[in-house]
Amino acid sequence: MSGPLFQAMRGFFEAKSWPVQSIAEDSILVMPYSGQHGRFRIIGITDEENTRVSILAGLPLRCPAERLPAMCAFIARANLGMMHGCFDLDLDDGELRFRVGADIADQELSYAFTQSMVLYSITTVERFWPSIEAVVQDRMDPVQAMALAGF
Repeated sequence: MSGPLFQAMRGFFEAKSWPVQSIAEDSILVMPYSGQHGRFRIIGITDEENTRVSILAGLPLRCPAERLPAMCAFIARANLGMMHGCFDLDLDDGELRFRVGADIADQELSYAFTQSMVLYSITTVERFWPSIEAVVQDRMDPVQAMALAGF
């Protein structure tokens, strides 16, 4: 049986009429999202026992091995100024994603808070997508790519 964090997160997606699928024994929700630059996945993760929630925005881009050093430099630059959340790069398979999370101890997961996390993830991915793509495709170095993102 799913807990209150999972139910609150599911309730947010359902209230928005966004197509969401539950996986992993009612602790993970996955939703496709079509943005300005392409389709990506929004993943909601709840940890009832530790009262934590996370939103991941999984990009469909994979960073090839030869571009990992440049992508690591870009992500370090991008993450440096972020007050909330960060980009992740899986060095084994090149997976790229944005992650934001929170400890919800002694609180309920509100609609407004869930919306804030989801929209922040979406807007961050949208802002950085062209830069990430440029680094992955070896069209820009990390400094140029940050300038493309407005930094």
